[in-house]
Amino acid sequence: MSEWESCRRRLLEQANEFKTRIGKLLSDAKGRESEAEVEALRSRLREMEARVRELSRPGSALDELRQGAGRTVGKLKEVWRKTIAR
Repeated sequence: MSEWESCRRRLLEQANEFKTRIGKLLSDAKGRESEAEVEALRSRLREMEARVRELSRPGSALDELRQGAGRTVGKLKEVWRKTIAR
């Protein structure tokens, strides 16, 4: 699994964790303090979902970095094959 996929998976796991925590807080909500905590978690969840969308978008900076790394590895393999062929 690539670093990009690993990062995306971790963000999705964190987003699911926040959804679970929000659900628990909503069921246990008793007063303003819980409501403030729920809203803070919702805000953080929106930020994380935006980051996941950015990571998933073709042409994102991370996508370009991943593609560049793939091209570099391909060039290194080509040089290695040519070196061995000599």
